[in-house]
Amino acid sequence: MKRTMRIDVRSTLSTALCLALGISAAPGLLAQASGEETVLEEVIITGSRIRQDPLEERLPVLSLTEQDYRATGASSLAEFVQKLPISGSAINQSNNSSGNLGFPPDGGGIGAGAAEIDLRYLTSKRVLVLVDGRRWIKGSSGSGVSGAVDLNSIPVNAVKSIEILQDGASAVYGSDAIGGVLNIITQDDYDGMKASAYYGQYNEGDGETAEVDVRFGARGERGRALVDISFADQKSVNTQDRDESVYALPGFPHGISSGTPAGRYVFLDPTVGDFVSVAPDAGVSNPVWNPADPDNDDFHGFGLDDRFAYQPYNHLITPNQRLNVFAKAEFDLTEKVMLRVLASYNNRESQGRAAPVPLFFGPGGGSTFYMSNLNWPADHPYNPFGVDLGPDTLDFIGRRPIEAGPRIFNQDVDTWYVSAGVYGAFALGERDMFWDVTAIWSE
Repeated sequence: MKRTMRIDVRSTLSTALCLALGISAAPGLLAQASGEETVLEEVIITGSRIRQDPLEERLPVLSLTEQDYRATGASSLAEFVQKLPISGSAINQSNNSSGNLGFPPDGGGIGAGAAEIDLRYLTSKRVLVLVDGRRWIKGSSGSGVSGAVDLNSIPVNAVKSIEILQDGASAVYGSDAIGGVLNIITQDDYDGMKASAYYGQYNEGDGETAEVDVRFGARGERGRALVDISFADQKSVNTQDRDESVYALPGFPHGISSGTPAGRYVFLDPTVGDFVSVAPDAGVSNPVWNPADPDNDDFHGFGLDDRFAYQPYNHLITPNQRLNVFAKAEFDLTEKVMLRVLASYNNRESQGRAAPVPLFFGPGGGSTFYMSNLNWPADHPYNPFGVDLGPDTLDFIGRRPIEAGPRIFNQDVDTWYVSAGVYGAFALGERDMFWDVTAIWSE
């Protein structure tokens, strides 16, 4: 919006007026001799309510090339973009808790093995991911479809460049672009064949990563096409193999869980008239409780050394195998009309691993109704305490059945994406007009 007004001012007041209004004086205005009358021809007022076309605004866009990606040695697209300063905290190869992150109500997580992009910590579901300007399919987990894109489903070797809109664009794209937009431009090198291979590992000798990629391209008089096939294999790293991750709480050399293999018992001891917290002695298969002689029975007070360390069961880096097949073809129907087809197939096999699930009984366990209202008769063959235990006298029993083995969350995800479109241009007067019609199928 532009407003024009005429203002008559005296030169003796011109400087003060211009400073007060925050405007720039017309050339020669302040140079007028004292006492002369001059005319300020135009004042341009700007403000936040000016009508604008959001598609033509000057917005901060970060452009990255294939060479930028190759220089980092990253083995995946997510590993590259998550190193950018604007990147927030999104799911990546270090996220291992599939059972807890699989499908939260807000649609933000998609489980171990997946990888997302988050801009400025606004969550990954607030970043719009495009491929050649088209929306890409959302990610998948064992419990459904997420609200965020799994970047592992995009073949990184088919990427020519990356554009990141580092500002909110919800006015143009909708609420999934509040954090910004990631637009991936695919390869258009249709000539010949290219092959590459990569291998690396951590200096401790684990976490091996291997990648092989082959690309074929050809062009004719009116058409051109390329096919890219790649395979990546990321081996796991265990938490117990690193000093900084061997304990659940850094610098705290103890377990933190009450769900232990031997068990923890919190109950009302009638001999003392109060609740006690005990654990059986190590190596005792059939412990005996003797409150009259606590020094010679098979139980002791539950302490830090009894708590269970679940961290060694976890992956620090999750194993991940990816097979990508990407194809792209263009055909010139006329001089100004082109048919373009893009197809992609991705298979991801990944795994999350956690310690055996603990079993918690009693009101203090916070479990189901039946597990919280346990009744344990005094004459039960597996009740070593010799007293009736129920909701009023039993507060908590915690045991972790490690004989059942760790929790394994295997993911085998196939992602298909096919788009076909017709693109054209024509002249309308002195202006060039562009149009396109595109159909997309994905699963």
